[in-house]
Amino acid sequence: MTSAHTHAGGGDAEAEWIQEQDERYEWVTRKYTAATLAGRARPPIGRVALKEMAAVGAHVLLVWKRDRRKGTESRWVMVAPSAVLRGEELLAHDPGLGLYAWRDFECDEVIGKYAGESLGVFDEGDGEGAAAALATLDRTRADKVLELERGARRVELIDGTAAGAPYLQRANDAYGLVGPTGAPRKNSARMGPDGTLRSLRRGGRQKGSGGERWQEVEEGGGWENLARREILWGYGRG
Repeated sequence: MTSAHTHAGGGDAEAEWIQEQDERYEWVTRKYTAATLAGRARPPIGRVALKEMAAVGAHVLLVWKRDRRKGTESRWVMVAPSAVLRGEELLAHDPGLGLYAWRDFECDEVIGKYAGESLGVFDEGDGEGAAAALATLDRTRADKVLELERGARRVELIDGTAAGAPYLQRANDAYGLVGPTGAPRKNSARMGPDGTLRSLRRGGRQKGSGGERWQEVEEGGGWENLARREILWGYGRG
């Protein structure tokens, strides 16, 4: 991201901001109340989940990827209260935010690249240096720090807390989480050593029988329908 600017949202959006990705593409983020989206003829999230979000005044971010050359926008991701962290509890306990696939990403398609504030580049074995850098952060930000490979035996610590679109820092980990039947949840994406997040699921255009597809959004869908679109990846040790 090289620049960003914000202005009042058009239509029914509360606000809109635009961030450059590279010379050709930019991210367009629009902020909506859950109540506004629940009133749409075809909401991006099921109405049951949206109405519960609306009851506690929650907001949803919708993110488009805009091609400046063609003048087109592609639906990309959404940020909303996490369905998988909510479990069986009511939303009022504030489960935290989650990242969702708004488009049906193809298997191995790039969702985005982890970005944020650099805490420094360290030798791979320099645990003391990395620990000192992490110690400068308050505890609420430590879980948004990712260790990325930067050449032979070098790593960089990136604090994604304040990073913009596509908001990869909002993606959760399926580890230890179970679905309504008690079966373990599965990750729907994988993070590369350089910070590139790729889909593990298939979109509708992809041929073959292997791999899961992204769950279709149901107009009256609830939390479990939404959970099947949540972007989850295994955090691992780094």
